[in-house]
Amino acid sequence: MTASIYNKEHRRFTSAKIVAAARSILSGELSVVAGARQLATWRFDVGAEHDSDFTFFVGVDSETDHLPVGDALEPTPVGAFSSAFPIGIIGPAWLSLSR
Repeated sequence: MTASIYNKEHRRFTSAKIVAAARSILSGELSVVAGARQLATWRFDVGAEHDSDFTFFVGVDSETDHLPVGDALEPTPVGAFSSAFPIGIIGPAWLSLSR
């Protein structure tokens, strides 16, 4: 019975984190890429491994796992990317998605 209570509490806690992350994405406080990484991970905690609503976020996480996001970008000057990639590939639009 204790495990059942823990699972319900954990599910509620994780559900609240999922809602908070979704709201942060919508408000622009959290990037789609960073949010997708969180949501893709948390889907297991709420039993949504095969939920179609999470499929998009799993795909975003999978297709962008090689990109630096959030804190990984902080020590890197924005100009560092422009020397390695043409501005058409990585530019202001990508940087706004990754923060």
